[in-house]
Amino acid sequence: MSSFISSASSLSSASSLSSDGFVKLSSPLLTGSEVRVLRDAMEKLIRHEYDTGCPPDKECEKVVDDSDCDDDLDVPTLSPTGDLIPPPPRAPLGVGSSSLKNKKIRTLQIVNCWKASSSVSSLLSTRRIGEVVGYATGWPAVRLIQDQSWLKAPGAPSVSHHRDRPYFAFERDPTRPERGGGGGDGDDDDDDDSSYVNNFRAVTLWITLDDVTSDNGGLEFAKGSHRWEKDGSGANRSLLSSDRRRDADGYRYHALSAAAREGLGEEGVEFVTTEGLKEGWATLHDADTYHGSGKNNSGGRARSGP
Repeated sequence: MSSFISSASSLSSASSLSSDGFVKLSSPLLTGSEVRVLRDAMEKLIRHEYDTGCPPDKECEKVVDDSDCDDDLDVPTLSPTGDLIPPPPRAPLGVGSSSLKNKKIRTLQIVNCWKASSSVSSLLSTRRIGEVVGYATGWPAVRLIQDQSWLKAPGAPSVSHHRDRPYFAFERDPTRPERGGGGGDGDDDDDDDSSYVNNFRAVTLWITLDDVTSDNGGLEFAKGSHRWEKDGSGANRSLLSSDRRRDADGYRYHALSAAAREGLGEEGVEFVTTEGLKEGWATLHDADTYHGSGKNNSGGRARSGP
């Protein structure tokens, strides 16, 4: 742990988090073996295989394929001529037989994986995670609100820019009317719910299990957006849905709209990507920082989405 803290210190992480609203950690947070363990855990979770006997708070659409019914899935076979035939690959993350048939590939979200996976629970309980967050923020103590997994197969759609704070609300202000009904189809330009009391401090630690490239839909941040007006805005009930009225700005629509309210034009907003981040590395961002990710435009690689 000391080597990690030393490299983080050289980057002045706390200062970058304060000034830019995010920071890229300077060395791996997870070891290669830990990455492999979590990859395996994600494969089980998307197939609704829960070794704790308890589902996560939010399950993704179950990913299955015909080969999942084969007890010999991972066993190679011999051809009539004696040649070794490798086992068929499992469906890539986010792609099941129905998705392949309909040519519709989804971005999957799972909330509180720790409840369903002992591997995830064990990793999130390590002292290392809290120490990294505490060092970068300068906080004397850290508490986990929740964990989430975002899984993108090649061809999976973008995730709209948003702030995390509106989704971490613990207390509702009774003097403010409740807005919206939860859910929604994204047709309402005003997707925000400002009836929450959100005066807590929070950050998101994002860990990638695959290398981030220019085309596989990694996370990006609107630099300095954590300093924009904090009025409860930033929530978006339709993170994964498309809206024809917003196609010109695409998944950055909400960030650019918030920037416009600050008097900033599109040219005044700097979007910083995580391209080049390797598997097992991580970023931290403020709960008020606008962030999102583009479509996974990578090729046919089964695993190529962080």
